[in-house]
Amino acid sequence: MMRLAIQTAGQSGVRQNAVLDQIASAADRLGHRVTRWWAGKGFRGPCSADMVVMWNGQYNWALLMRRDYPERRFLFAELGWLPQTPCWQLDARGVNAQASWAEDRMPISGKVLAGQPGGDLLVVLQDDKDTQVYTKYLSPMFHNMAEFLRFLAEHADAPIRVRDHPAHPCNEAARAEIEGCDRMKWDESPTLEDALGGAAAMLTINSSCGVSALARGVPVVSFGRSVWTSVNGACYSVFDAEDPAVELVRAVAEITGGANSLNRVAQAAALGRILGKQWWPEQLPGRLAWALR
Repeated sequence: MMRLAIQTAGQSGVRQNAVLDQIASAADRLGHRVTRWWAGKGFRGPCSADMVVMWNGQYNWALLMRRDYPERRFLFAELGWLPQTPCWQLDARGVNAQASWAEDRMPISGKVLAGQPGGDLLVVLQDDKDTQVYTKYLSPMFHNMAEFLRFLAEHADAPIRVRDHPAHPCNEAARAEIEGCDRMKWDESPTLEDALGGAAAMLTINSSCGVSALARGVPVVSFGRSVWTSVNGACYSVFDAEDPAVELVRAVAEITGGANSLNRVAQAAALGRILGKQWWPEQLPGRLAWALR
C-alpha cells in the first residue's frame, strides 16, 4: 500500500477534477491510502506522502514543491490529445514535451513523401498564460501571441488564417498584429476540423491542436517543443533551426509550392506514439497499478 496525495483543482478546474477524481477513486480501489490536497496560496506540499499526483506541474508553486522534495515521487496529469476529453496522460516526469517519452528520438526506417493539401496557412493561437507558452524551454522563441504573430507577418509570405483560442481570446496587442497585416484574417470555422479542411499547413507554437493536424495529414510548422517535435520528419521544427526566419521561409515556400519535404511515415509514427500514451477511462485500473508499482 502507498500513501498517495492527489491534488484537487480549484472550482474552475472542472475538467482537471474529472481526471483527478477518477485517479483517486481507482487508487482507493487498488488498496492505496489516498488523501486530497489543494494548491492554495503559500502551499508547499503534502510532505508525508509516498507519491504526489498533481495537475501539470509547471506552475511556480509546483516547481518549488518539486525542488523542495527531490526524494518524493510525482505523477503529473494533463488532458489527452485526440480527444482531449475523456482522455488524459499521467507521467512521472512531466507533461507535454516534458513527459518522460516526449524527447526520445524515434528511428524511422522508411520514407514516404507526405501529401500536401491545398489552402492557406492556419495559425492556432494559445493562451499567453499557458505554461506551454511562458516556459522558455517549451517556447524558446516567443513569450506571447503578439510576438508570434509579428514574426509570421514578417516572414510568412502567404495568406494566413488565424484561429483564436476558444476559451482565452487573444489580447489587443495580438489583435493589432492581425489587423495590421493584409495577409492575415480571422478563422471563422465552427470547429477545428472545419478549419483544418481548408488548411495547407498548421502553424503553432505547441498547441495540442497539432495532433489533430497530424491525424488529418496537414503539415505542422512548430515554433516550440511538443509531443511530436522529437520525431524527425514529422513536422517543420522552426524553433530549433539555426536561423528560424530562414527555416520558416523555406517551409512556406515548399508548402505553397504544392509539396513538402515531410515524411508520412514519421507523421504516422509520431501520431501513433502520442495516442498510445494517452489514457482512456477504461484503462485506468491497469495502467495506474503499473504506474504505482
